[in-house]
Amino acid sequence: MSDFKISGGNFQNNQFGDTNQTTNISGNAQVGAVNQQVGARAAEIDAGLAELTKLVGELVKQLPPRQAQQVQNDLKTLETEAKSEAPRRGMFDVTAKGLIEAATAVAGMMGPVTSTVQALGQLLFS
Repeated sequence: MSDFKISGGNFQNNQFGDTNQTTNISGNAQVGAVNQQVGARAAEIDAGLAELTKLVGELVKQLPPRQAQQVQNDLKTLETEAKSEAPRRGMFDVTAKGLIEAATAVAGMMGPVTSTVQALGQLLFS
């Protein structure tokens, strides 16, 4: 490390040292903030999927076996899309529609299933 002696003059608004290091420090802070947001969003998606899985578990108990199997398949597809790096809106919409339609057949299930699916859609595609 070298010693530098600076004397006299006006040094206001001057930068000393490695300006790239300063940029890297602020860049790292920004990356950290973005990673935190992504982590929080992923946690919200996981929570929404857990809630939907619980609701679908209740729903399938009250459906005929063939329809129950289709609803479980729709949930798996929706989960796969929600967890992918680039979820496909069309696949999400088709499976969400299937889950909501099945929920209309069971009293008290349409509202919770619909709101949970809509919340997941907003997290994924907004």
